[in-house]
Amino acid sequence: MRLPNLLSFILLIIIACLCLAGTAHARSDPILITPDSAFSLYSRVVFDNDGNLHFFFSNNRNETFPPDHYDVFHCKVAQDGSRLTDDLQLDSTDSHAGSPDPLLGSDGKLHVVWDDANYNYTTGIYYCRLDVNGNIEVPATRVFPCSVPLPPKLFQDTDGNLNVVWIVHDTLFYGKFDTNGQILIPKTQISFQYSVGLSILEGCIDGQNLLHLTYRHYWGSGDEWNLGYSRVNNQGQVQVEYAPLTPEITGIVCSSGSIIADSDDNLHLLYLFTDFGLGQTHEKYRKMNQALSTIYDIVLDTINVYASSIGGADIDRDDYGRIVLSWVSSHPLEPLKYKLVRYTAEGQPITSPETVYTRREGINWPDIATGPGSFTAYNCTSSWEGYQTSKIIYLYDGSPQGINFDPPMKDVSIKLTVFPNPSNGNLRIILPPDLSRNVRLSLYDSRGRLLCDRQYPGMSTQLTLEFDKSAPSGVYYLKIASSYKEIFQTLIHQK
Repeated sequence: MRLPNLLSFILLIIIACLCLAGTAHARSDPILITPDSAFSLYSRVVFDNDGNLHFFFSNNRNETFPPDHYDVFHCKVAQDGSRLTDDLQLDSTDSHAGSPDPLLGSDGKLHVVWDDANYNYTTGIYYCRLDVNGNIEVPATRVFPCSVPLPPKLFQDTDGNLNVVWIVHDTLFYGKFDTNGQILIPKTQISFQYSVGLSILEGCIDGQNLLHLTYRHYWGSGDEWNLGYSRVNNQGQVQVEYAPLTPEITGIVCSSGSIIADSDDNLHLLYLFTDFGLGQTHEKYRKMNQALSTIYDIVLDTINVYASSIGGADIDRDDYGRIVLSWVSSHPLEPLKYKLVRYTAEGQPITSPETVYTRREGINWPDIATGPGSFTAYNCTSSWEGYQTSKIIYLYDGSPQGINFDPPMKDVSIKLTVFPNPSNGNLRIILPPDLSRNVRLSLYDSRGRLLCDRQYPGMSTQLTLEFDKSAPSGVYYLKIASSYKEIFQTLIHQK
C-alpha cells in the first residue's frame, strides 16, 4: 500500500476512534470504602508500587468518652475498589479528629503523620510506619510534642528522611526525623513576624529539597484573609519567611492553596479567590517559578458568592506530567458537585471541567492521587443519612490495570521533529536515524486510549499525519518505535 493511501487509512481510524471515545465510559461508579455508621473524616490515599491503594482516615467508631474521640485507620484496596485488608487502627490515644497525611517512601514503606489535639499531655504530632501489606513496623510515636496542633504535612527528601510542618497557635513549625521515628532536627519555628491567623496548611517538596508551604493568612479584621507562602529547606533553614500569593486588600478573601512542584521545579497552585465587591468566588489555577512570578493564572470555575459556594480542592501530577485538579462547588437547590479538570504543565486544557460525583447532603475533603500511567483515584468524605454519618467515597479513571501506554522515553539524546505543533491540521514527522527502520506509529488521546497502531516496514525518514477538521481540540500523544528505540511526543491539536 502506498504511503498516502496508508495515511488516509490511519486518518479514518483516528476519526472513528475519536467518535467512539466520546461515548466511552472511562470512569468508575462511586465505591463505598467505609460502610459503617460512624463518621469518617480526612480521607487520604496513596498508591504503592504494585498499583494498590492505601486509605488513611479518621473515624469515631470507638467513641465513648470524651466526645469527638476519633482514631486514625488504614486499609488497603485494589484499584477496582475491592478490599485487600480490614481497617487497622494506628493510634493508641484518644485523638481529637486527627488528620492523617501519608506518603509512600523511597523504601517502599508507608509513612504517615497526624495531629493529636485531645487537650491532655499526649497532644502533638504522631508518626507511624507500615509495610504495604498493612503491618505496623513503627507503632504510633509522638515525634513532636506540642499543644493543640493543626493538621501536619509530611514530605520525604532525597536522603530518605521525613520532614514535617504544622501550625500551633498561628505559628509555623518544622521538624525532621528518620524512618524509624528518631529525631534529626527538633521542633523549629519557621514563621515569626507575620504569624497571625494561620490555618489550612498545604505544601510540597521539590527536587532541590525545598519545602513550599501555603496557608490561609489573616491580615486585617473581619474576613480579611489572603493566601500566604513560606519556604524552608530540608535542614530547617527558612528561605522565605512570608510572601503574599494573593493581595492583602479589603473585600478579597483567598484560601485553600493546594500546591505541587513539576519536574522543572515550577510550582502549580490551586486556590480559592473571592471578590466580595463583585460578589464572585473563583477556583483558580496558577503556575509560578521559584521566584514566585506568575507564568499563568487560569479561572476554572466561577459562582455567585451570595448564593453558592466552592469548597475544598486538591491538585496532583500524573506520570506524564499532566496536572489534575479537583474541587467541590454548590449552587442553590442543586446537589454538591465534585469537579475535575486536566491541564498540561504548559497551561493547555486537556479536558473541560467535569463533574465526577454529586451528592445533596455533603462532599468534604476531596483528595486525588495519580497511579500507574494516568490512572487517577478520587476520594472524599460524603454525608449520609441526614448528616448522621460520613462515609468515604472512591472513584477512578482508566482501566483497573492502568493506562496501556508507556511513559515518555528517558533517553533525551533522541530528537523527534514534529511541526507545526500546535497544529490545526497537517503535521510533518521527521524521524532521526535511530528511529527510521521498521517504524511503528501509535496515537493516543488525552486519557491514554489507543486511537491507531500502524507499522511502516523498511526505511521511513518522514511521515505526514493529518487531523480531520472535526477532530476535537486537545492534547494527543504520539509514540514512535523502531526495532531498537522508541520516543514519546505530545501533540496539541487546535481548531
